[in-house]
Amino acid sequence: MAKRLVENIALSVIVAFTTYLVYLTGVCAFVYFNEISSPTWSDFETTHVSTDFGWVPKPNVQSSDILCESRTEFEYCHDSLGFKIPCGSPIDYKNPNKILFLGSSFTYGQYCPADSSFPYLTTNLLGDRFECLNGGVCGQGLVMQLIRAKQLIPLIKPSIVVIEVQNSGIERSQTHFLATWPTHLALPYYSQEIDGGLALNNPVYQLKFMTDINIQPGDSFTFSALIRTMWFGSLLQIRDHTQFVSYLFSEHPMPSSNRSRTLDYTFDEIGKLCVENGAKMVILTLSKVKELKELDNLVDGYSQLEFNLNSNEDFGTKYLITDGVPKQVVDNHFNASANFLIAESLAGYLRDDKHKIQ
Repeated sequence: MAKRLVENIALSVIVAFTTYLVYLTGVCAFVYFNEISSPTWSDFETTHVSTDFGWVPKPNVQSSDILCESRTEFEYCHDSLGFKIPCGSPIDYKNPNKILFLGSSFTYGQYCPADSSFPYLTTNLLGDRFECLNGGVCGQGLVMQLIRAKQLIPLIKPSIVVIEVQNSGIERSQTHFLATWPTHLALPYYSQEIDGGLALNNPVYQLKFMTDINIQPGDSFTFSALIRTMWFGSLLQIRDHTQFVSYLFSEHPMPSSNRSRTLDYTFDEIGKLCVENGAKMVILTLSKVKELKELDNLVDGYSQLEFNLNSNEDFGTKYLITDGVPKQVVDNHFNASANFLIAESLAGYLRDDKHKIQ
């Protein structure tokens, strides 16, 4: 009797998991096909897997996207270091007046032309002698910014480093996975050591993207394309869930939950890199972060600008991606108006006596 009960439970678990996997495979096939066959497909062709980061912008690629409000298509490129640039406008790395921007998709300028993102607008407002290095990476947090800073600051020797900080960036540094569905996107993260310090950890497993399917942007929905997408989607789901189950039964350092320590450690480490390489560091706060304390007195070169668009009553329809009449928010990234306001504030802040930028 007990044996039969165990067998029935095991069979039920297998059937339930198989059904769940088939369901996810179908969902992934539909979602991924729509993404990949879209004329403005960009997520998969501009990003690739990284052992340290989880994913990073691909170098030397060209892609396109569509502005929701005007429904116009625009192109953008990545240069040899993965910086987002206007196509045909290479970065002059010999220019000593380089401003490196590190942050998330808000810095990268998701759904914005490269020259409409606040990093480019800021450098343009400061004058032609400044060079913009847009090091934003979609979906990443403070750990990514620190790892990127360690790679880029000694290499390119910027004169100023602007660090974007939001609550989401802190949260993404204190978890194994980016909150998404239906897959688990593993992130680099901070764990707390015995002595109370923080340690950098690579993603708990490596991702796999939908780049092996022979589907091109603009392809029509054909039976062959559907089968290819479902086949690869099922392999992706099996691989993802196998790794996730393996992760559950393996030992990994637990993420730190101390937000203040996460902020202080990140800015202390990047600040030291800036001092060692002759750069000034500016912290750009795009949302209210209560744990963020004034850092000017800790390391020479720190300064902090808090810019909060949320104080406006019509925040969504004025500063986010909208569509339709009346306007409806369709994406929570900043539109052109918001990027310009941030650039104006940041450029004015950098021109003050403290920074001596004229």
